Amino acid sequence: MEFIDVPLRLYEPIMRQSESIKGRDATMNDINRIPEDDTKEILNDLFVDIFNQVLALEKKIFEQDKNFRDVSMTETHVLEAVRKCDPPTMGIIAAKLQITPGTLTSSVNKLIDKGYVNRHRSEVDRRVVTLSLTEKGESIFQLHEEFHRDLVEAAVADLENREDLKKALQSMHRFFQKIREKY
Repeated sequence: MEFIDVPLRLYEPIMRQSESIKGRDATMNDINRIPEDDTKEILNDLFVDIFNQVLALEKKIFEQDKNFRDVSMTETHVLEAVRKCDPPTMGIIAAKLQITPGTLTSSVNKLIDKGYVNRHRSEVDRRVVTLSLTEKGESIFQLHEEFHRDLVEAAVADLENREDLKKALQSMHRFFQKIREKY
């Protein structure tokens, strides 16, 4: 299946209902003529479909590598946070992942047992715990990063105006932040 088949599969039921499209196959050029309410429904379907595909594809990629079959996607995101947070303390990582310190401790303990993470307690303040990736953890982080780089490249490859996509994603980000603050 080519990438373009996924969006068309989602658009077709709505586009078939549109008067200007009845009696012929829908094309990508028809998207701009879809009523606004239908466009919102299509966007919602696309967001859900893309989210589910990303999770499924990430899982498949890791399952294909026999060295990483023991790592869940949740644990992979913990590894990513360990690598990207500066300093990589338990508190900062838990906040970035929006999980409790207890939940993070549970994941970190499993990752230490599996050989992906090292834990370091500060000599100055024993309450401060930092984490680092082992060589094995760094390998899975690089595989995860490569997937995301490819994902972003595919998303922007055919865009004439990347600023519109950037603005739309920033709006979504602000929306999620407001919702998070509310709850």
